[in-house]
Amino acid sequence: MFDSVFKNYYFGLRVFAFDFVKSLDVADEIVQEVFLNLWEKHNNLQIKSSLKAYLYKCVQNYCLNYLRSDKGFKNVVQLDLIPEQSDFLLVEMSFDELDASFSEQIEIELDRAIKSLPEQCQQIFLLSRFENYSYPEIAERLGVSVSTVKTQMSRAMQKLRAIMDNYL
Repeated sequence: MFDSVFKNYYFGLRVFAFDFVKSLDVADEIVQEVFLNLWEKHNNLQIKSSLKAYLYKCVQNYCLNYLRSDKGFKNVVQLDLIPEQSDFLLVEMSFDELDASFSEQIEIELDRAIKSLPEQCQQIFLLSRFENYSYPEIAERLGVSVSTVKTQMSRAMQKLRAIMDNYL
């Protein structure tokens, strides 16, 4: 779950930080420090805004702190510094709720991906993965060869991996 948050927000946060500090190295350091602190405090953290707003505000605070300091980056900004007024939708969400929300989103996307498979490919995939039929049982049930089942499963897995890559 943390990996997906990191993947989804790192690049945008880095660009955002760069706009402040005008150094990619410093921007990387700031964003990494925000994620490190987020990871260290995730069990006790209550986010009172959207996760995106929270991360961007943390990066902004770190950047402003860096610019104010005459010695460069100092770890003095607390992760809970979120403005009362935010341009983002305010949502109180714990990491468990975020994880559940993310899991639900993955299930929805996986269902869409499976439904996008060609009919026979979808049928073979569902029999194999959700009904636990073996390849020979699927072949017998559908009246196709075992090699057809293998080929269709391979195509299904390839297509599903490509579609679900953003979530894995």
